[in-house]
Amino acid sequence: MTLPHALDVRGLTKRFGATQALSDGTITIEAGEIHGLVGENGSGKSTLVKILTGFHTPDGGDVRICGSAATFPVRPDAHPVAVVHQDLGLVLSISVLENIVVTDGFGAAGNAPIPWTRLRAEVQALLDRLRIAVRLDALVGSLTRAEQALVGIARALRQLDLRRAALSSQNSGSQASLIILDEPTASLSSSEAELVFATLRTIASQGGSALYISHKLMEVVELCDRVTVFRDGRTVAVETRAEMTTDRLVAHMLGARPEHLATERDLDHNAAKLLEVENISGGAVHGISFSVGAGHILGITGLVGMGQDDVPYLISGGMEARTGSVRVSGADLSTLTIEASQQAKLFVVPADRRGQGLWVEGTAAENLELPRERNNWRRLWRDRAGALSHAHEQMRKLDVRPLNPSLPIWAFSGGNQQKILLGKWLQMGPRVMVLHEPTQGVDVGAKREIHEIIRRLAESGVAVCICSSDHEELAALCDEIAVLRDGRVTARLGADDIEIPSIIAAMNMNTDRPLMETH
Repeated sequence: MTLPHALDVRGLTKRFGATQALSDGTITIEAGEIHGLVGENGSGKSTLVKILTGFHTPDGGDVRICGSAATFPVRPDAHPVAVVHQDLGLVLSISVLENIVVTDGFGAAGNAPIPWTRLRAEVQALLDRLRIAVRLDALVGSLTRAEQALVGIARALRQLDLRRAALSSQNSGSQASLIILDEPTASLSSSEAELVFATLRTIASQGGSALYISHKLMEVVELCDRVTVFRDGRTVAVETRAEMTTDRLVAHMLGARPEHLATERDLDHNAAKLLEVENISGGAVHGISFSVGAGHILGITGLVGMGQDDVPYLISGGMEARTGSVRVSGADLSTLTIEASQQAKLFVVPADRRGQGLWVEGTAAENLELPRERNNWRRLWRDRAGALSHAHEQMRKLDVRPLNPSLPIWAFSGGNQQKILLGKWLQMGPRVMVLHEPTQGVDVGAKREIHEIIRRLAESGVAVCICSSDHEELAALCDEIAVLRDGRVTARLGADDIEIPSIIAAMNMNTDRPLMETH
């Protein structure tokens, strides 16, 4: 019997306010196929997955999953589809067996005892079928990262088996199935990723289908039968195994955009080093060193999970460092704490502005007042008028709209919230500014304005470090870029080398050795 397509998506559209996340999303996945999905951040990949799993309802378009038309929002139990997310969602303190059956829905059976003997036999048969060699009684926290990823895949496959059985009993269609993997190898080495690939090939050989989403283009080329490329919410290309190369995928992802975006800046190459980081380790970072001179902009990037997201917090005391030292304006931070870094005039603008950067229920004035609160107290009373006047002036400088410091943060757009967050630390006279994904979740117009703020900041003599996954942002702003792989600097791009294809190529370079000498 010929199985239907695992997935048919036609003309999918989705808008969030002024942002058009999907404008013509189209993708077809055949039975038994490993299908890749690539595109830059913001191209619509995550929105597609959230529509397929019922988190979002599209504005238009059609979806068929394993031959059945989907109604919106998609009910996860109505189709044989399961997702393995990047963070896996495993409980490290319980066993492999318990993690795999935890979604079986035991509560629906009332007080009936859990049939452990039957479950052990079923799960062991599943692992054997997938050729996954882990012990059922092993604690998941004791496994390697690759083994944990395999357990996450096995749990998704068990969900699919149970769902297909339920749908079959309802005469609801075929035995086709689809597993969606969102950056499953983000934190894995090449050899560890091969274990995941072997399991996916086994699934495909048994008639299952996989949608493989990754920024690691070399992996996509190696693994996938076909690849769909998203750009600006649209499907712009479908490449077959015979024709796909990383260069072709990059060309489709970028389209006709200029490759070199940075405006010429007159840099002082003898400028004092305001930030010097030596052999810093912690989180996913392993012994990196870099420096940023006055008026310079350094970018730090890498694929998901390579360590760049930990850098801002390691060098500012927000995350504990295992090794290393930080100097600001030539002076050692004797203790790597947030208080010490801020006293040295090193400030971090976090990526999660609503969770870590701003008091969302507070007003713009209250948020801007927080770092300089002592300045707004006169003897035993608070100088509210002074705080409002100061906030008004800061908001005017950054062109925050509406220009009303009494409005709560939640009343501002994402771009204006980001400007207020920048203003919170710009008013403190920084020597070093570390920006983590500084334009995440803002529209194109706000992004352009924030980039101009960053350029002016550097031109004023501040050392700027941008940790970003946005290739276009890095190409537009940076004088130098350090690329991380597995927590180590493996490439450095100077001003003459900074083009979007070269950034992507350096991020995807499959090597364990530094590409250039690092300092």
